Amino acid sequence: WPLLLLRALGVVLLGLAFARPGPPHDGHRPVGRREAVVFVLDRSGSMAMRSSEGLTAWDEACGRVRSRLAELHPQSRVRLFCYPPTEAGDDWVGPAAMRKMVAGLAPSLAEGRPLDALRPAAEALARFRSDMPESLEVVSDLQRLGWEQVDTLTLPEELRVRIVQV
Repeated sequence: WPLLLLRALGVVLLGLAFARPGPPHDGHRPVGRREAVVFVLDRSGSMAMRSSEGLTAWDEACGRVRSRLAELHPQSRVRLFCYPPTEAGDDWVGPAAMRKMVAGLAPSLAEGRPLDALRPAAEALARFRSDMPESLEVVSDLQRLGWEQVDTLTLPEELRVRIVQV
């Protein structure tokens, strides 16, 4: 009997270890479920234009990305693609690391087209394959230039696409 009780206790403790009960590491409840999110961020020169309130489209875009990152579970995986391209990193990271990456970016005067970022973003999501829901989020001022061939882009059926116009 003592050996049977010790084995049963071991199974219960192993189950608890996998369940990870208790608060998350930062002391806050996770906001949402785990997701795999790819952001496509417009860094074109038009994003530096100011609105009547004095904010740039870039400020609004970064604010939208930061607020979306705050909604994600800490164990979510995110990736960033920009146009014009940037050396923002080419790997999946957590929301906290992505906040730091976005804070270090700025609009560019270099030329870039949305498809140059959308194609690799779609390919990255297709290769990710996990049990997490996947979404593609485009944050842009959506100027007409460069969107002509967007209908040639192939996206997975189950992919949630969200377009945020700033």
